Amino acid sequence: MELQNYLITASDGTKVLVWGGQTTPDQKYRLQGLQPDLALLHLSPKQDPTVFAEMIHFLVPRVVIPHHYDMTKPLFDAKPELIDLMLPPEAKAKFLVDGKFNDSAFVSAFSEAVKEKCPATAMIELKHHKWYRFALAYQEVN
Repeated sequence: MELQNYLITASDGTKVLVWGGQTTPDQKYRLQGLQPDLALLHLSPKQDPTVFAEMIHFLVPRVVIPHHYDMTKPLFDAKPELIDLMLPPEAKAKFLVDGKFNDSAFVSAFSEAVKEKCPATAMIELKHHKWYRFALAYQEVN
């Protein structure tokens, strides 16, 4: 399976990174200096939230929107045996509630890691069936 990743630069200079793969410790060096305004990044239960936050630290995006994490709970509900294959022991302690995968705890762990490591970056969890309007702007403060 191949993953496509894109860095899109709009005519006004706004950069959007679309990253389909998991984060690994070495990727941060390949992505260093891209500085997208918006980064759409894949979350996987196999990922470490700290490694994810380190990648964000190297990317320096203004906003991160996670994607692909919403399929994890339905997958684990349908095939609970995959929990043992996909989740490391420390993740099980954080992401399982009464033996079931808790997607809210999962996304919160990534969000907290980003907040701690990259306080200038906002990580936004979008809700299904909702429309959002984004604007990247700045205001000079005297």
